[in-house]
Amino acid sequence: MDIPYIIGAGLNPILGIVVDRFLRDHRYFVILLGSLIMVLANIICIVLPDCDKCWYAAIPSVLLGISYSISSTVLYPQISLVCDPNVVGTAYGILAVLCNIGNAIL
Repeated sequence: MDIPYIIGAGLNPILGIVVDRFLRDHRYFVILLGSLIMVLANIICIVLPDCDKCWYAAIPSVLLGISYSISSTVLYPQISLVCDPNVVGTAYGILAVLCNIGNAIL
């Protein structure tokens, strides 16, 4: 159960450097890629048969870790670029609420 969070913690600094240096103008594409990876992970989770000792059962968890890393590294800084400085705190609060609703549903 810790695989997505370990992958996310290890990948966040690397992804942050890559996005800041090379993909600054393509952040929306990176966010879209993260969303597609999450959808792919959920589809793989549905399709995989039940197996407690199979190594491939970790593939959706690894993909979710990559998706979490992309969303936290690229999506959260977009708030300060898009919103007025007077409502940035409210925007972060709304984003946190939406993320928690999504986590509760999944």
